[in-house]
Amino acid sequence: MSKRVIAAACLGLLPASAMAVDLDFTGGDQSDFRGVGEDLAAAFAYRSASPAETKGLLGFDVGGMISYTTVENGDDWQDLVGEDPSGLGFVNLVASKGIPLINVEVGAQLGLVPGTDVTLLGGEARYSFVSGNVAIPAVSLRVGYQSATGEDDIEVESLSYDVSVSKGFLLATPYVGYGRVDSEVTTDVAGFSDEDYDLDRVFGGVKLSLALLKITAEAEQIGDNSSFNLRVAFGF
Repeated sequence: MSKRVIAAACLGLLPASAMAVDLDFTGGDQSDFRGVGEDLAAAFAYRSASPAETKGLLGFDVGGMISYTTVENGDDWQDLVGEDPSGLGFVNLVASKGIPLINVEVGAQLGLVPGTDVTLLGGEARYSFVSGNVAIPAVSLRVGYQSATGEDDIEVESLSYDVSVSKGFLLATPYVGYGRVDSEVTTDVAGFSDEDYDLDRVFGGVKLSLALLKITAEAEQIGDNSSFNLRVAFGF
């Protein structure tokens, strides 16, 4: 089954305004490109929607994630591409695996942005330097990378790093975190120059573990943009 067929099953969960965004330039100037790029940098940053604790020796999961990010520079979008979306959404296939003995977890994701030719490819490594137990929370560092390619006029690359804290209570594991997103938005369109962004990130969520089913809901703020993420996976 292709990734587009799998993604189609999730489209009903995304707002209609996030499902058809044309990224072909129709006008605008460098200021408009920077505004649109800032929204793209926030929307296409790597996100895993996971608590701080790592999965350990036998732990792994495979599933899907949807994400929706608000657009904060609507006038720039109107000038640059002739559209004024309220938000940007994407759907991803996700997988993660614990690495034995060293409290490290790695993850990868492959996704698309509905209504565009954008393909997302990303990965992460997370190190839990405080493993956590019944008395103390887990604390981890994460580094993530993601690229958004496929459109002729614009591409995005981002490197993110953050620290998070989580503590399990029965079936629920709430978590919070803070980090940075460093992104580069590039274009080959004549008259425009590439733009770089360094954005603060604050996030929090809760993971529900129902036997093999894992459901995580997360809210985050990247720069001026708000994002909402939902991950549904199966694993140990």
